[in-house]
Amino acid sequence: MNFSAENMQRDLQTYAALCDEMLALAAHENQTLREKENFSPGAHDGRRKELLSRLDQSLGSLRTHRTAWQNLPASERSRHADVSRLIGTTQQLAMKVIVLDRENEQGLLRRGLVPARHLATMQHARPTYAAGVYQQHRAASFA
Repeated sequence: MNFSAENMQRDLQTYAALCDEMLALAAHENQTLREKENFSPGAHDGRRKELLSRLDQSLGSLRTHRTAWQNLPASERSRHADVSRLIGTTQQLAMKVIVLDRENEQGLLRRGLVPARHLATMQHARPTYAAGVYQQHRAASFA
């Protein structure tokens, strides 16, 4: 596949906008969890499913760019500093969404709104698990 910095940049910006939407939804849910006594956990399910569908499409586009990006020599990648910055920005946004979602999950657990079958395994419950997975993915995907 031929590398196109413009196409990759466009798709990264689309992904960043999607991460912003997911972060806004998680922040709204977080605020609602903190303020309201009768929180309805399914209130955002429709929006979440729509975002998930768009996320799948966006990640599919980025996978094709990742292969081309990885095949570029380091000297060529360094000439596209804007793409490298966008990669970092999107990774930071994704981590913010993950952290806030975990916080929301904890809020739901405190209220007894998460069924036992949905509880994380011991490995996922470790505080550094998400960061470790993120680091592994980062090293593998855009190294």
